[in-house]
Amino acid sequence: MKDGVKKMRKNFLLVFLALGLFFQLKPVLGKDPWADGLTKIQMMTEFIQNNYHQSVSERELEEAAIKGILRTLDPHSYFLDPRRFSRLTEEYKGKYYGLGIMIQKQGEKLVV
Repeated sequence: MKDGVKKMRKNFLLVFLALGLFFQLKPVLGKDPWADGLTKIQMMTEFIQNNYHQSVSERELEEAAIKGILRTLDPHSYFLDPRRFSRLTEEYKGKYYGLGIMIQKQGEKLVV
């Protein structure tokens, strides 16, 4: 129980420090919003890697940032990591053989 409370306190402190760092960056940043955003993400990535209670890979943080950005758009915009993307393209490149029939339900009957 005590370990859980310690982790919660450490995580809370980390979030608090990260927010403080984020808001201190405001005066340092210029007028280019894209460059500023990339600078913020880079600084937060370094901060998390140096201060989080367990190791987090840069790739995981990159993918999480991309997923977070796309989540703000709409429910149909999402990120496919390279493994899922290759599986998706593999499914669509496959050859399909068969009769080419479709089965539907119309009323109480099945129609082929």
